[in-house]
Amino acid sequence: MFYRELTNNDVDDVTDLLIEAYYPYDGLVACVPMTKEELYTYANTNAKIMIPMGLSIGAYDAENKLCGVSLSLYSTWEYDELPVSDKYDILSRFEEWCELCLNEEFGTDNFLIDDIVAVAPHCNDRGIGTELLKRKEQMAIDRGFDFIVGFAVSEKNMRILAKLGYECLKKLDLLSYKDPVTR
Repeated sequence: MFYRELTNNDVDDVTDLLIEAYYPYDGLVACVPMTKEELYTYANTNAKIMIPMGLSIGAYDAENKLCGVSLSLYSTWEYDELPVSDKYDILSRFEEWCELCLNEEFGTDNFLIDDIVAVAPHCNDRGIGTELLKRKEQMAIDRGFDFIVGFAVSEKNMRILAKLGYECLKKLDLLSYKDPVTR
């Protein structure tokens, strides 16, 4: 297994991995049912937004096949780059709400949002997600971020993060979010 920073050439492979290994388990996406085409557009757009920021890492096997990703954002990123759609608008408003809460709560916007960590199902339980998180942590230190914020979408993710010394500072209940437009 080798790890490297993702580039724009990786967008299609990242999109496929997100559809296979991440979005089926993402509670936020589950709240906004999407067609296969909408899910593809959402995954592809997220990859196209995050990868050029230079904060994303991929894990590759000996055949140079993508096995895992850690996709991140700057905390100051503006949510105006998603395609126009009611469903994408709801997702964007929720993400903005989460991150605004964090800016206010922590008193800084100098943090890295480790938004997505995904590992291909056939590569689970090999330490790939853990290694991606360790490398992302070093990247955040090297680039001078005050801290990393992550969103765990499963109990397994919570256990991995706790094992690495992270603590859950806040749990966001997706059902408590009241969209200001669609209520």
